[in-house]
Amino acid sequence: MDGSVLDEMKTDALGEIYNIAMGSAATAVTGMIDSTVSITAPVVTVCKASEIVRTKLKQQVKDILFNKGEECVYVKIEYTKGIKGTSVIVLNREDMQMIVSKLMGMPMEPDDSFEFDEMAVSAVTEVMNQMMGAAVTSMSQFLNTPVEIAPPETVVSDDTKTLYKLQGIAAADTVCAIAFDFAADDAFESRFITLLSVELANKMATMLMGGEEEPEEDGDDEDSVDEFASESGAYISDEKRDAIGEIQNIMMGSSATALSNFMNAKVWITTPKVEITKAGHFDFEELDPSICVRIRYIKGIHGASVLVLKQSDVQLMVNQLMGLPPVVTDDFEFNEMNISAVCEIMNQMMGASATTLSEIISTPTDISTPEAIVIDSIDDILEINNIDSNDDVCAVSFDLTIDGIIKSHFVTMLSIDLANEMADKMLASYSSELDDYSDESESSPAEKPKPEPPKPKAAEKPAPKPKPAASPAKPVREPQPQSRVINNNSSAGQALKVESFQMDSLEDEVDGRSFLTEKQYNNLRSLLDVPMEVTVRIGSTQRSIDEVGNFTRGTVIELDTLANEPVDILVNGNLIAKGDVVVVDDNFAVRITEIIK
Repeated sequence: MDGSVLDEMKTDALGEIYNIAMGSAATAVTGMIDSTVSITAPVVTVCKASEIVRTKLKQQVKDILFNKGEECVYVKIEYTKGIKGTSVIVLNREDMQMIVSKLMGMPMEPDDSFEFDEMAVSAVTEVMNQMMGAAVTSMSQFLNTPVEIAPPETVVSDDTKTLYKLQGIAAADTVCAIAFDFAADDAFESRFITLLSVELANKMATMLMGGEEEPEEDGDDEDSVDEFASESGAYISDEKRDAIGEIQNIMMGSSATALSNFMNAKVWITTPKVEITKAGHFDFEELDPSICVRIRYIKGIHGASVLVLKQSDVQLMVNQLMGLPPVVTDDFEFNEMNISAVCEIMNQMMGASATTLSEIISTPTDISTPEAIVIDSIDDILEINNIDSNDDVCAVSFDLTIDGIIKSHFVTMLSIDLANEMADKMLASYSSELDDYSDESESSPAEKPKPEPPKPKAAEKPAPKPKPAASPAKPVREPQPQSRVINNNSSAGQALKVESFQMDSLEDEVDGRSFLTEKQYNNLRSLLDVPMEVTVRIGSTQRSIDEVGNFTRGTVIELDTLANEPVDILVNGNLIAKGDVVVVDDNFAVRITEIIK
C-alpha cells in the first residue's frame, strides 16, 4: 500500500472533488436541521494512519479529534458503484450531539448528559446518509459516472483503533486524510476529517483527470462483494444485490409485525446489510453461542435459508412468550418445550415473510416447518445446510429490537442460487408491472364507448360531460437498498400497484328501464363537482390541559394506534374507509384496504 502515492496534480484534483461534494452535503444538512451549515475547502494530506490517530498532524485535527479518553463519531461509507472502496468520516462527539438535538427539535447547545443511545446513533446515521447521498450525487455529475454508496455505518467510541477496524487497515498503512472546517449557525465552529485509501483516492483523481480506471485483475479475491461466481456459474450483480436487500427488508418488516402481535410487544427490525462472502469466512463470533433456524422453501422458489440468532436473545423471547421475566439465566436449558416455542416464534415470523415474498415476486411461496438447532460454531451451520466452507453465500444481517426486552443482531444466510432466484423473480415481476403500465398507457380511455344517457320523449337531452377516466398507475421504481414503505405490515411492505377502476354506469338500463329518471340524473350531475375534504387520521389521544400547555418543539405524543394498524380515511369528517400509508414518488399516499360505508 505504501507504494501508492498521490502526486500534487492528483491531490489537487481530489481536493476539488471533495470541495464540490461537501458543498452539496452542507446544503443537505442545512435543509434537515433548518440551520445554516457550512463546510470549507478541504485540506488533503497523505500520511500513515497512525499519524492521524496519534494526532501527530495537529493542523489536520486541531485538537478536536482523537483526544485520549474522549469519544469520536465514526461513520463508515462504502462506495458500491462507479468507484469501489471505503472511506471513514470522523467527527467531534459534541458537534454531532448538537446536530442531533436540533434534528429532534431541541436547542443546539452542548449537553454533558447527552448519551448516544440507539435513537441518537440512528439520527446520526440518517444525517450522514443525507449528507453523503447529496455528496455522491455531485460526485456522479463531476466524475461523469453514476456513484452509489451503501447505507452508512455509525460507531461512537473513545477507542482510536476503531478507525483501523472500520477502514480495514493497519496503523502503518498509508491513507489520504481530507480535513474540513465545519460550522452550524453560531452554535459551533469545528473540524472533521475523511480518510480513504490511497487506491480509492487515486481512482477518483484519475477519473476526474480523464484517465481510465485500471481494470481489476481476475483472481480469487475472496473479499470482493461485487460479483461472486459459484460452481454453477451464478453470480450476484449490484442490481440483484439491491433487489435482495429490498426483498429481505420488506419480508422482515412483515416478520416484525407478526412477532409484535405474537409477543404483545413493539418490534423493530432495521434495514438489512447484504454481504456476499465465502461461507467459511463469515464471522459469527458476536452471535456465539447461537440458535440456527433452517427454513426450506418448498413452493414457488426452492432452497433453504438459515436464520442465526443469539442463544441469550432467544431465551428472552421464549421467556416473554411464556410470561416469565425477561432475564438471561445460566440455568436455562433448550429442552423440547423451549425448542418448540422457538419453532413457533419462527413459524409466525417466517410465515408472514413468505406471504409477503409471494406478493413481491408474484409467485405463491410456501415454506416447511422451521427447524431450530442449538449450534456452537460456523461448522455446525455449514453441516446443517450442506454448505462447504469455500462455497459463496449471501449473508443478510439485521438489528433487532423488542421493546423493553432485546436490542440485538441476527443474520440470515442464503445460498447464491437461492438469492439469485429471489432477485430474478422480483426483477421479472417489476418488469412485468412496467410492461402492463406501458400497455395501459397506449390505449386511450376515449376509445371505450359510453352508454347513451336516457332521452326524454318531448325533447332531446344534451349528452352529459364525459367522466374523467381513472388515472393509470405510476410505474414502480427499481428496488433501492432502503424500503420506502411507511406502514410496517405485510400488505404495505410491497411495491405499490394501483389498478384502474371503472364504476358501473348510472345510465345503464334493466328490463328496458333506466335506473334514474332524467330529473334524477340531472340532479346527480350537478353534485359531481362539489368539493369534499378527504382526511387521513393516523390516531388520536387524550391529554390534560396542563399536558397540552407543556408541549414544546420536539415533544413526542404517543397515539392510540399501533404501528401495524390501518389508518382512518374520513370524508367531510365521516369515517368511510381504512387503509395503509405508503410512499409513491416521494409523496405520501393511502391504499384503501377496507370500505366502512
